[in-house]
Amino acid sequence: VFCTVVAFAGHDAFNALLKTLEEPPANVCIILGSTGDYSLLSTVKSRVKRLEIPLFPSSVIYDELEGRFADKEKLKTVCDLCDGKPGNVEALYADDAASRALDECIRIFIEMKKSPDIARYSGKLVKKSRDEFLAFISAMRLVVRDIVFIKEGVEDGVINKERAFDLETIAERYNEGALLTISSLL
Repeated sequence: VFCTVVAFAGHDAFNALLKTLEEPPANVCIILGSTGDYSLLSTVKSRVKRLEIPLFPSSVIYDELEGRFADKEKLKTVCDLCDGKPGNVEALYADDAASRALDECIRIFIEMKKSPDIARYSGKLVKKSRDEFLAFISAMRLVVRDIVFIKEGVEDGVINKERAFDLETIAERYNEGALLTISSLL
């Protein structure tokens, strides 16, 4: 068995690979990995078989990592925010990024009163690092999910139970359609 890992960056590199994809050597299986097909040229996509590997559910990640972390509640929150990627858990757990992101999302929902506020908060988001931004988006998904559950009267499904009062306050200000739109955009 022979395995070579090659990182391709840019269209020229993918074009160079096309010939190999069209006529692979005998007994060779070529596996290309990508976080999304947006980064692959259509000429490459047309020559490969797509295999989607789903992300891990947060409960599976939690069950696997439960013995490695002392604070189980914090670990549960981090697992909910890690976007199905176990590799994100340690970084989120280590620097309290998860709780900061959750607090920031809830604060924004509480403070936002008018449409122009969106531009003000968006301006703050673009100043975040990539990792901070991804943590924020994950937290926002979780907060919106909790608000929808509260709006629908399904309090058992709420993950951030300790912030239930804030979430209920937010839920009163938004209709289901707006929350579902926000959720689909996230």
